[in-house]
Amino acid sequence: MKAHKGLDKQLQETAAAAVGVEKIKFQQLERVQPQHVLTLLATAAAAYFLIHQITQVKDLPAVLARMDWSWTILALVASALTYVGAGLNLIGGFVQRLSLGLTTAVQLGDPYQPHHPGEGRRHGGQRSLPAEAGAGFSDRDRPGWGSPCWWEGSCRSP
Repeated sequence: MKAHKGLDKQLQETAAAAVGVEKIKFQQLERVQPQHVLTLLATAAAAYFLIHQITQVKDLPAVLARMDWSWTILALVASALTYVGAGLNLIGGFVQRLSLGLTTAVQLGDPYQPHHPGEGRRHGGQRSLPAEAGAGFSDRDRPGWGSPCWWEGSCRSP
């Protein structure tokens, strides 16, 4: 390949012409990082120890009956407060006054929204959507993607 400069481009063009594709779209690859490996190992260790603890219980219904459910409620409230905090974080990024309830709802629904292919949304990582997922839509059709109109219907294209 070093001896033949431009051979890779020529091969790409020949392959694209052979299958009738105008332009080849490459997927963004994400390398395995040490933090990913550590997260995987920590999750596996936690699952192993948790499963070991649960299998050692002789009478699980009796243990559940004796359990102090106030800790469960506290954990659920603490988990819900993280979405409120994310909503407050979103409010801090705008000059306009935004509703805490709506921004919290946006944060709650955000993980379930399809994002622009190849655009990293969380912690600099890449989304694992195929390139075809965004076919037929431009950035102006999607509020918040390349425009200041993040809220549906807040801006209209001429």
